[in-house]
This record gives sequence, structure tokens and C-alpha cells, in this order.
Amino acid sequence: MYQFLKNTALTGLLLLIFWAGTSKFGGSPGGKTGSPIDGSNCTGCHSGQDIINKDNWITTNIPGTGYVPGSTYEVKISAFHSGSNRIGFEITSETASKKVGIWELTDSVNTQFTNDSMAVTHTSKGTSATDSVSWTMKWTAPETGSGNVTFYAAVNATNSDLSSSGDQVYLSSVSVIETGTTSINKISESDDFIRLWPNPASTYLNIRNRHQSPIKMLEIVDSHGKVLKSINYVNQSIINLDQIPAGILFLRVYVLDKIYTKTFIKF
Repeated sequence: MYQFLKNTALTGLLLLIFWAGTSKFGGSPGGKTGSPIDGSNCTGCHSGQDIINKDNWITTNIPGTGYVPGSTYEVKISAFHSGSNRIGFEITSETASKKVGIWELTDSVNTQFTNDSMAVTHTSKGTSATDSVSWTMKWTAPETGSGNVTFYAAVNATNSDLSSSGDQVYLSSVSVIETGTTSINKISESDDFIRLWPNPASTYLNIRNRHQSPIKMLEIVDSHGKVLKSINYVNQSIINLDQIPAGILFLRVYVLDKIYTKTFIKF
């Protein structure tokens, strides 16, 4: 009888350990994107290296002129982590005050809803990866007057050791404007709040903020509206252009609830 109880307890312990290490294979419980509203990310359940912020892991076909309220767009997350064979994610969309937009699954095998359908996450099958993986879904823009929207995603690359330690968490975000509010085709060079030099530029841009409020974020956008680089601005004065292709480009500068757009040439 003692041996039976001992074996039963051991089996239960092993099942508990296995469940703890694999429970999130089936998707995020929700509210773990690292967004201002969620206020949490995957590190609540997974520990390992320091969080890494990644530019351009979130891409959309929303044009540079902004989203059209009520229109539907494709949103894609592309992730990479060398040596990982399981990678998961959660993505959501927010304005400064609330979650907005309607998510639609285009791949129910690898993605599913979470957080009362205000976010999308992986399924157990959707975590399989050999270093890299991508997920695609659709997003319908909110009603007129919603303003700027930011997509926030947290990606967790696991080492599949059946524990919550030794994993790597990545965060990524990208902002889009509402059409008719601020457009990259409506360049305002007359305002003197934001100054760039040299222009044309080759390897770097200097930026000077003469606005009384700090810059929140910078984005380099091409003529097709594709975001080439997102920068979480922390009193930076030099923008590295090494990985940016040559051409006529636009710098979106986010200050308070406004977006200043400046044009420059990379050669």
C-alpha cells in the first residue's frame, strides 16, 4: 500500500511538472503582450534572458496614408530565435486608452483568440519552429475618430526543457495612423519642432526636438507606407541608417497625440 501511494504521488508530481512546462504550448492566457493596457508579458510565466525589443517583427498591409475605418487588413508576425523548436506569441491592438479593432483568424490550426477575442495567440500546433516561424491573421480597423493605433506583440522562444526557465521573451510594436489625420503624403516642413540633418543622408541622421514634450517613438517609412524601422525614443539624437535602403523616405515622429512627418533622402 505504501509503495502504491508513493508511486501515485510520484506520478502526480511528474504530471504537475509536465503541465507547468507545457501549459502555454496551447496559447497565451491573454493580457501578456507587454502593451500599456495589458501591463504584463510572457515573463510572468517564463524566465530566462533579459527582454529583447525587436523592430519589424510585426508587419501589415496598412498603407502609409493610414487605415480606413471599417476596412480589413492583414497582420503578420515573423519571429526568429536560433536553436528553438517552439515559439509562441500574443498580439493585440490599442489606442492610448482602449483596445480597438476586430481580429479575424485566417489560420485556425496555428492561431486562436485570447483575452475575450481582443488578442490572438498560438495554438499548440502553432508553436513548432526551426529557428523561425510566422503567423498571419486579419484585423478590421475601428470606427472613425479612433486615431492612432499601435499593435503590440510578445513572442516567447522556449528551450522545450519542460520548465518555465531558460526561455527568451521578445517584444515588438508598430503604430499606424487613421487615414485623414496625418499622412506621409502631407509633409509639413514648415513646422520647426523637429529638425533633421544632414539631408540627404548616408549612414546617420541627426534629430533635434524643439517641442516642449518628449518624443515617444520614431518610425522610418518608405514611399509605399512600409515601416522599415521603429525606434523607442530615449533622448536619442542620432539615428543609424546602415540597414535602411536608399530612396525617398519619411520619418514619423510621435509627440503626445500628434505625429510629425519629415521627409529625407537616403543615398
